[in-house]
Amino acid sequence: MKEEIQPVTYPSAVDTWLVAVVILAILGPLAFALLVNDIITLFVSGGIFLLLLLFGYPARYILTEDALIIRMGFLYRKRIAFDQIENLSLSDNPLSGPAWSLKRVEVKLRSGLWGFVLISPKERSMFMDELNRRKESTG
Repeated sequence: MKEEIQPVTYPSAVDTWLVAVVILAILGPLAFALLVNDIITLFVSGGIFLLLLLFGYPARYILTEDALIIRMGFLYRKRIAFDQIENLSLSDNPLSGPAWSLKRVEVKLRSGLWGFVLISPKERSMFMDELNRRKESTG
């Protein structure tokens, strides 16, 4: 009988400066809108802030028995089967990705529009070791 492998969740690492830049980029126009009493800018800035919360927090990466699941906020979920993962490497790539840190792991995919996804698990080495272990046990 095959042993059941329990899911393991890795939270995203967080670069405080990155979060501050994003929040200031949203709160700046929001404060301006309140200052000059501009209702349109107020609603647009408030809507962007709400979308950021829905799509950006919390960020986590879940390793199941046969897949990596990327959760970014309450609205974004991506499932990548282990057999679609070609390899993993450490990265500082600044391109956008479901990550709150620039200390990232590049997950190279066998197919897909971009061919990779950038994520930022808090414990990068531990995450990579566990993903490789699970990938080997399924393949």
